[in-house]
Amino acid sequence: MVHINPHLFDIDGSRDLSGAGSSYLAVRDLDKKHLAYFALIGAFGDMQGQDGFTGVNKLIVDDAKQSGNLEIHDGLKIVSKSSEPLFKSLAYTFSPPLPGITGDLEGSTEFLEKMNLSYGIKFTDLGEEEKDILKDELIKINPDIFGDCYTVPKEIPLLRDLEEYSYILDACGKNKKFGLGLSIALGEREKALKTATDLQRKYRDQLVKGLEWIKREGSVNLSNIQYLYSEDKVLKSVMGTIASIGLSINLLDDSKPVLGLSRLHKDIKVSGRTTRQQVEKGVNLGKALQDSSNNFGGQGGGHDIAAGAMIPFDSKDNFLNLVNDMVEYQINND
Repeated sequence: MVHINPHLFDIDGSRDLSGAGSSYLAVRDLDKKHLAYFALIGAFGDMQGQDGFTGVNKLIVDDAKQSGNLEIHDGLKIVSKSSEPLFKSLAYTFSPPLPGITGDLEGSTEFLEKMNLSYGIKFTDLGEEEKDILKDELIKINPDIFGDCYTVPKEIPLLRDLEEYSYILDACGKNKKFGLGLSIALGEREKALKTATDLQRKYRDQLVKGLEWIKREGSVNLSNIQYLYSEDKVLKSVMGTIASIGLSINLLDDSKPVLGLSRLHKDIKVSGRTTRQQVEKGVNLGKALQDSSNNFGGQGGGHDIAAGAMIPFDSKDNFLNLVNDMVEYQINND
């Protein structure tokens, strides 16, 4: 067995190279550069391409372009342009975030109605003038919504955009339908793709429910961190994701890391998320969750910006206080 890990080569595995990218590099020189775009799908799944690709990922982008499988062009980075009504397409766009619209079906509908745009048609059915109006208004909310779109021209419209492709595979993974995701990557369409998009729609609706919950309940704040806690079955399944989105659309205080806590019988699953700005100040959630969970017979770890842990339920309060102290120490001793 060979262990391929970017961190062993001083490569930032949270930004510059994903697990899919590492796998691609293992076969790259076996005349497999036509597979480079799959590595970029994995990078998008690891949230590495939203601000442009860096490090080794840039080499993979070049491979994909040279193989003829990848095109890059300017466009609106909203999801499901050809498969969902426009108000859902906007509300389901979690990255780049659109405060007041992301995760908010009513907010999305009101936004479109103010421009006299039909919220029930698909983006691809808009006229060019309508698309320009929409683009200009969305840019006012978040300029990052318009930028480089990475597409595979040979693919069907639903999978042509690499970021959208990654979301569909992610929905398969989140629902533990790993074989379904693999079959799509290997070329199955029609029935497999319909099943996957149904799972994706269900997952997005769960995220919307989770964000509504955060908006209603908020987080519990300590001096250096904040946390969410739920025993709800649906919320537990999306806790880490809604924590990330909550930070990005200002539902949560982005000056503090957030821990999403989900009770699993006698244990608690912890999903930690923070921002790149907090990481630059010294926060390393992977280290904080690993060390804190070990103190209570649990286990944890991960990246500086996103990490997880499993701890005994009865250690919840002491664990939170220890993570709070560790984050304070990280910031003061960076």
